Amino acid sequence: MKKISIILFLLSFYIFSCGQVVVNEISFAYKNQLYSVNIKDEYEGFVEQKDLLNKRYQSRMFNVPFYIAPDYLNNRLVWDVFDGHIYGVTIINSKIQPFVGLKYITKTPLKELNNIKPINSNFLKYLPKQEYIFSASIPLFNISISNFQSKNYFFDISVSAEDSLLLFVQYDYQLHLSSYNGKTWTDIACYDTEFNDIFNAIQLNGKVYIIDNNGITYFLENDKLVKQKTKQLKNRAENVLVIDKDEQSLSYISKNNLQQKSGRQLKALIERNRVILPPNKN
Repeated sequence: MKKISIILFLLSFYIFSCGQVVVNEISFAYKNQLYSVNIKDEYEGFVEQKDLLNKRYQSRMFNVPFYIAPDYLNNRLVWDVFDGHIYGVTIINSKIQPFVGLKYITKTPLKELNNIKPINSNFLKYLPKQEYIFSASIPLFNISISNFQSKNYFFDISVSAEDSLLLFVQYDYQLHLSSYNGKTWTDIACYDTEFNDIFNAIQLNGKVYIIDNNGITYFLENDKLVKQKTKQLKNRAENVLVIDKDEQSLSYISKNNLQQKSGRQLKALIERNRVILPPNKN
């Protein structure tokens, strides 16, 4: 009996570990609504919307309008909120044609999230309507590097205008930057970095900041990344970055503090934990 119990424990551990998916660790405040993305398992996730003016703990759930294949989930989910829309990178690595290697960016009106219905019980539910596809290809993902593997590079997007999206791809201590205007992609620059890991790219007050997985903030300045003297996020895995699009500010909040809070409590928490940007340069 004891042996059987051990086997069952190891089996359950294996299933849990293999089925585990990276949960997004960034939220966006927009027009007094807080948007977060939570992933339950490989094929099931939802966008959570909380009213920051509400005295009660209430939220609305919507199906996620984008998807990243599990073998790319060394990355966090890549998404942004801007001007009434939610943008997200979708990567599908199915062996089934015509879904092999699909990579595109979606742009979905926030008010239409309740219309995003599951199509199937697997990745097919994330295939968007044609009208929601912002870019049907992502050229920068085709970087020609020997032995290129998805687990060795990281990426993020940031939107600053209706037709102005920046894509950042990190590989081998270099950060490649390109832009998309709604029609064409343009390579902009390549920056040397001190990090080679998961990161977040954000734009506040017209300036671009990169936050690495150790919570160190960099400012994008001409041809280099400048490390900033600002609050360092000591334990990135236990915190959420809250990007306040209304106030153009950044806050670090413990995941535990985000649970079971009313909208007004969350709003006060965001205000109390703001990081001063831009900080003084080195």
